[in-house]
Amino acid sequence: MTKQNHKTYVWALPIRLFHWLLAVGFLITYITSENEYFPTLHFAFGAFVGTLLFFRIIFGFIGPSYAQFKDFPIGFSKTKQFISGYFSGTKNYVGHNPLASATMLSIFVTGLLCSISGYLIYAENNQVMAISVNSNFLTTSHHLFAKLFFILIIIHLAGIFADLIFKKKKTNLPSIFTGYKNLEAENVKLNVIHYVLVIIWFTLPFYVFLLFLWPTV
Repeated sequence: MTKQNHKTYVWALPIRLFHWLLAVGFLITYITSENEYFPTLHFAFGAFVGTLLFFRIIFGFIGPSYAQFKDFPIGFSKTKQFISGYFSGTKNYVGHNPLASATMLSIFVTGLLCSISGYLIYAENNQVMAISVNSNFLTTSHHLFAKLFFILIIIHLAGIFADLIFKKKKTNLPSIFTGYKNLEAENVKLNVIHYVLVIIWFTLPFYVFLLFLWPTV
């Protein structure tokens, strides 16, 4: 008798949109960081990324299942169990696995700190507000966070490639496009509060982006 394949809706549309908007936003921000001809565009996309991450962190506390941080299996014992059973596939994770959880959380925090430090530099350069933090410290911190953010993205991509190479038919990569994973679990559901937050989440970043691009908006 053929074993039935189960599909579970794990990644809701807002999470998938966030993932791709963050990827595009960070890529453009990183490219424009080394180009002196696009400082405004760099700051605008940096603000866009920071606002996206801010609301993703909020979503991590009050969002639906699998997106909440309490669903992230973080800890030494869980990570050890995941690594030891990686090739045998003895345990399936509905949401993020332990290594992916640690990487994603690090990306969220580092990216937000990078955006905040970038905003403080912008504020100082444009005399938006008085800043008591040393300029050199701000610049060094911003560059450090940006490089760390880039390294974390590379680690994230390495995990995806490892999944493609060693998991093959069991890879979770399609789920970031479709939202579905080939396992049996409870489907993710959004409530009214989630929908309200999502509307703000995917409206405010674009407004902030335009605000930095054209300050008169």
